[in-house]
Amino acid sequence: MSDILNASGEKMASFGDDGKVRNREGNVIGYVTDDNRVHTTDGDKVGYFDFKGYVYKGDRLAGKIRPDGTVYDENDHLAGKVKGDRINSAGAALLLLVI
Repeated sequence: MSDILNASGEKMASFGDDGKVRNREGNVIGYVTDDNRVHTTDGDKVGYFDFKGYVYKGDRLAGKIRPDGTVYDENDHLAGKVKGDRINSAGAALLLLVI
């Protein structure tokens, strides 16, 4: 399980071992598949991430996830941080589903 924090350090969402992303209220807002794709709860593909930590919304760069869990947007501004496991999956969820 991972906590998804905004740039101010507030918990905005969580990422579970089941691949589901839940908001603060515990409602599922999307999920990440084993092939690094991020989807809405309706199953629509929002984007994906690669093994280097780059996150894409469609074909456009949405940001980058650093190995320490820090997440930056496409303009290299701090978007938030991930604490816990599966940093790339949770970081992509931060950029594509949470903010």
